[in-house]
Amino acid sequence: MVFVAIVSVVSPLAAISDAQAAASTVSLRVSPATALPGESVVLSGAVSPLVSGRTVSLQRYGRSWSTVASVVTSPNGRFSLLVRAGVAGSATSWRAVARRTSVAGQAISPARSVAAIRQVVSLRAPVSTVVRQAFLLWGSTYPVRAGRVVVVQRLSGRSWVWVGRTTTSSAGRYSMRTRVWSAHTFSYRAVAARFRGAAGVVSVRRLVSARLAQATPAAFRLDYQTGNFSQWTERHLHRAAQEAIVSRPARVGYPHTARFVVAPGDYTNGGTSAERSEVMASIAQTGNPRQGQTTWFAWSTFIPAGTHVDSNATSPVGNGWLIFTQWHGTANSGPGPNIAFALTKGTSRPRLILDTNGGSGSGRKSEWVQSTALPLGQWVDFVVGVRWGTSSSVGRMTVKTNGKTWLNNAPCANLYPGQSAYVKQGIYRASSRQTQTIYHTGTRRGLTLASVTR
Repeated sequence: MVFVAIVSVVSPLAAISDAQAAASTVSLRVSPATALPGESVVLSGAVSPLVSGRTVSLQRYGRSWSTVASVVTSPNGRFSLLVRAGVAGSATSWRAVARRTSVAGQAISPARSVAAIRQVVSLRAPVSTVVRQAFLLWGSTYPVRAGRVVVVQRLSGRSWVWVGRTTTSSAGRYSMRTRVWSAHTFSYRAVAARFRGAAGVVSVRRLVSARLAQATPAAFRLDYQTGNFSQWTERHLHRAAQEAIVSRPARVGYPHTARFVVAPGDYTNGGTSAERSEVMASIAQTGNPRQGQTTWFAWSTFIPAGTHVDSNATSPVGNGWLIFTQWHGTANSGPGPNIAFALTKGTSRPRLILDTNGGSGSGRKSEWVQSTALPLGQWVDFVVGVRWGTSSSVGRMTVKTNGKTWLNNAPCANLYPGQSAYVKQGIYRASSRQTQTIYHTGTRRGLTLASVTR
């Protein structure tokens, strides 16, 4: 045991008898009582009655008590001594002896023990990671010491190189993030630095295997960039002039734009209540929607300024509506499309509507209406994530417009039992006296958000 102390030499006082000496006490405290090997330990206490300059001997027990150092009390009767803890596994008993004075008798404190235990620094790491992606390294020190410096290192050839430096929390824990730039298996270790006289300690090694990121699956394109409608399976229109590929307006990155026009009398379904100009994808082109599957879609739509949907009062059929992108069930059943993007009616500043239908019966419809008007006379970018489900416990919708999230994983039923779905785009509306035009471009479908937004 190594110690540091200032020893004061005092003049001997005249001996007195125990009967003449006043009662005296001395306390002793050790901090920390559980120490790192070689760590500084403070022995401190106080003598009562409070007397400045009283000699206190600090004794250590071997086969008997022996004085290691003597100190003198401060004006408030306190004293302290700095010693070092022993080797791991050792325990040392200490006591304080306040020497007899001319006015006070000798006092001996209760014995206090200092135990030195083996110190450990742990390191935890993921088994694998992806090149260029940040990952976490974490661990703890024991015994717990707040503020201890921990350096994480990586083996490079035969040398350990610096990865990062941090300090432990009040619970003795630490963490840091790092990343690697090549596919390889890397070896890491943590080094807890010297602390209050205790030596540093090194953790066991942890191996982390880094692999190259898998390429994001390419999106399936229905984007009109072939210069025609050949990417789509069918075209639903009354007149050939209703649909064309044009160069204006053009969305940046997409030189070809699909123009859809609907005029009064553009009926396609044998009735006179609805008019349309749409293209349709096959079930396979839509991604074979099925229960629990997630599919992402993205496209851009340009709705000219001044576009509005008939109110019920002005509609020739007493019910104005307009859908510009929809997903339809594979059977002509159910109360409506699985998913429909539409415009509110009876206003010069229409807002976006999203309707979903699914499940059995007619009670599974959900509807959302944006709180602000949809921008007209400019391109609006749509990103839509669909988790297909016949009930709201499975089905989900995520919708972003111009990069801002409108719906985030909203629950809904969007698939009919026993059916799949296919996507359609263009204009589908209630019969109207208006002639309306809408433009679409950049339509694509993928398995992930990244696949349709890159």
